[in-house]
Amino acid sequence: MATTKSRINISFDATPYNVDHLLSIVVHYIDKYGKLITLPIVICPSINTGEAIGEALINCYRQFGILDRLAFHVADRGSQNNVAIMYIGMELGFQLDEIRIAGDAHLNICIA
Repeated sequence: MATTKSRINISFDATPYNVDHLLSIVVHYIDKYGKLITLPIVICPSINTGEAIGEALINCYRQFGILDRLAFHVADRGSQNNVAIMYIGMELGFQLDEIRIAGDAHLNICIA
């Protein structure tokens, strides 16, 4: 993922506050062969606040070595997602409108 020539787009959503803390992330990019790659990732932040979600996302980006390849983030308009994207923008030096595409659909990743 870190060697791709394309920018990397992120979709994410978190579970509601009253259930287990799961953060579903879907990474979208074009690989070196021109193929669209969609990679689902599920992580468990210790708490489910916007700041914790933003921090968990940034840590994930660091682990995959993609901080310099990020393009847009897509998330619904939930308050914790808004805070997460503002946190990411502040930490990485972006304005909210430079990295956010607001979506209305929830992301669902089924774990069997």
